[in-house]
Amino acid sequence: MNTLLTKRLNGLLCLLFLMNGLWAQSWAPQEAGTPHPVIAIQAVDENVVWACGWEGTYLRTTDGGENWTWGKVPDPESFDLYSVAAIDADTAYFAGSAFQATDTRIYKTTDGGQSWELQYQNTQPDAFFNSIAFWDGSHGIAVSDAVDGSFLIVTTSNGGAAWEVVPPEHIPSLLPGEWAGFADGGGTCLAVQEGGYAWFGTAYDYGLASEGPVRVFRSSDWGRHWTAVETPVSNNAEGKGVFTMAFQDTLHGFAAGEGVFIQTTDGGQSWSEVSTFLTNDPLIPTLAIVPETNGQVMVASGQGSAYTTDGGATWASISNDYLWGISFVNPTTGWGAAGWEQGQGGLISRFEGSLLTAGEEQRPEGGLYSENFPNPFARSTTIYFHLPGPQHVSLKVYDSAGKEVAALLEGRMPTGAHAVAFDGSGLPPGIYYYRLQAGEHAEAGKMALTR
Repeated sequence: MNTLLTKRLNGLLCLLFLMNGLWAQSWAPQEAGTPHPVIAIQAVDENVVWACGWEGTYLRTTDGGENWTWGKVPDPESFDLYSVAAIDADTAYFAGSAFQATDTRIYKTTDGGQSWELQYQNTQPDAFFNSIAFWDGSHGIAVSDAVDGSFLIVTTSNGGAAWEVVPPEHIPSLLPGEWAGFADGGGTCLAVQEGGYAWFGTAYDYGLASEGPVRVFRSSDWGRHWTAVETPVSNNAEGKGVFTMAFQDTLHGFAAGEGVFIQTTDGGQSWSEVSTFLTNDPLIPTLAIVPETNGQVMVASGQGSAYTTDGGATWASISNDYLWGISFVNPTTGWGAAGWEQGQGGLISRFEGSLLTAGEEQRPEGGLYSENFPNPFARSTTIYFHLPGPQHVSLKVYDSAGKEVAALLEGRMPTGAHAVAFDGSGLPPGIYYYRLQAGEHAEAGKMALTR
């Protein structure tokens, strides 16, 4: 029996086991200790997690949630924290605002929360940081609602020692009533990817009719310059717009909100609707790509949580627990924050179970493994592969007649997971095949290019 057929049969068996509930998933509450709602959460690894919420509250665990400590940033009166960028066990950044007041700030700690530095503050009317994110330990970005007719975007290249305001002329003009997403989406209406890529989505005031489109803003130079793309999401008086964004790589990403679920396969230059929806409530406040799944597994939270392994075409329910913010470090380890659904009591839950895909479950230990996603694809797809050891690798794409149409990779690669993008926008629709040669071993995959 050939390798591809074996993989498909094994994947089917794995799916049947999942459908029979042998690998159940659930959320187990943990004692966070704080009396305040927890809005945003970010895990560093299986032990270290940071979170934040109302009245300047921050939380941290270094033992996987067995014990949580919490406190407040300086001068927290009527000041809420909406977003966290966790670097390691000692270092984290928080962004927040005083609701219905003129005060938005960025804080940093380098000693696990024992002391805090107020790195940036803006007291102009309407300043309101929705999200903060870091590409690495030095380069970061935060996005606010509009100030003086332009979105307030600040960036740093030195760990926050200095935050620079992006000039308004580098940002597309604001539309009437347009927000930089929603502040309460677990701080995830902003997404970043390696190489300086960044995206954030927009929305409109609740209850105010607007003819403006829901847009996604995109930067490829560490947030210094931006372009804006209209999405197919229709805007109306119910407050349609983007709450959250999640990218698998620099090309493939998703955005969601209230009645909104869209995707891109070209780095945010165009967007299309995903037809299926997953929860009882049409609100998705947070999306999260699960690491160590080659970008294939994504979890959505809201009135219940669910995950998808095929870009949102189908979903599997995890539980009915209400979760506002979520963060995963691998397919078996993640945390969720309940937001204000628990009233004034903060609640954090840890994921129990496994979100491994059938392909991941059946990966031979120490063996070569490859797959591509999305498949079918309209413009581009990414070929993911795992090497059991350092190898000379050749990756080529052929059409259905066996003619080579692209040489994607040729050279020595290290052990571990890798991803290579294939742009098929200049090719006719049809069936294509990739061939991965790693040392003496080879893998092949079938890809369908559509229009």
